[in-house]
Amino acid sequence: MKNSIDLSDFDALQAFDSDQILEFGGFSVSAGDALAVYCGGMYTEKRIDFLLAALTLVKKEITDFKVVFIGDGPDSKKVQDFYMLNQDWFFWAGAKSGFDRVPYFLHAKVFLMPGLVGLAVLDSFASGVPMITTNIDYHSPEIDYLIDGYNGLVVDDNLELYAEAVINVISNAQLHSKLHKGCVESASEYSISNMAKNYADRPIVFGLRTLLLLFILKPRADILGWKYFFAPRSAVRLSKKGQLLWEGKGWLENDVLIDVPGGVLTIGYNVFINRNSQIVVMDRVTIGQDCIIANNVSI
Repeated sequence: MKNSIDLSDFDALQAFDSDQILEFGGFSVSAGDALAVYCGGMYTEKRIDFLLAALTLVKKEITDFKVVFIGDGPDSKKVQDFYMLNQDWFFWAGAKSGFDRVPYFLHAKVFLMPGLVGLAVLDSFASGVPMITTNIDYHSPEIDYLIDGYNGLVVDDNLELYAEAVINVISNAQLHSKLHKGCVESASEYSISNMAKNYADRPIVFGLRTLLLLFILKPRADILGWKYFFAPRSAVRLSKKGQLLWEGKGWLENDVLIDVPGGVLTIGYNVFINRNSQIVVMDRVTIGQDCIIANNVSI
């Protein structure tokens, strides 16, 4: 299963004039500039300290290097302090989502994320901006989408090596073109439409765990048919005050929790719920048919 999210916001990049000059705080950027972008949360696993230190090393080698940071979080004070000292080449845009984050990718050469990589890798593909990360051991499963040397770079977890990789991609037009091409090809492969097709075509496997859960749930809930799959560590909790109506063909990935302590949960036919998501119902929740819920969603 290839997990994805809706990346249609990046279609708007086609509407921008490639020669357009963008103003970011104390500097401007245009096509061909040595611009790097970071877009994501700002917390320990993202390794903000490591990234800021790497930026300083890159700036020493590429004097016209510029950086835009997009995001917020517990470590945003570090970014703000860095921004106040380097406003002539560094800009912190704050939290942006949807279309609002798109213009910052227009002239970017690299997408920097030395820490935890998850679905943000799809922003890299959709924008055509190669991501550079490190080989730490706590990435999300989506790190498998990033193929070193094809659509991005995965370098050893070393500050100098990371900075060197950034310099190389920005300075080497042939390498950058190769990685950009890989991003564009990957954007098509990991589109939301392909994810939906993969799920629709995926056979239902009747594992012992799934059958056991269905036998437990069916007498207590209105669950139609037997086309279901419950991955390891997925769970459905239904109290005496809760009601569950499931219209058929459901798939729960790893670490999904459905908890109905009260109220009514209705799930339509052909619903896929991705990893680390949870649904807790106290009143009423309805999920329509042919629906895919992304990773880390709480309802």
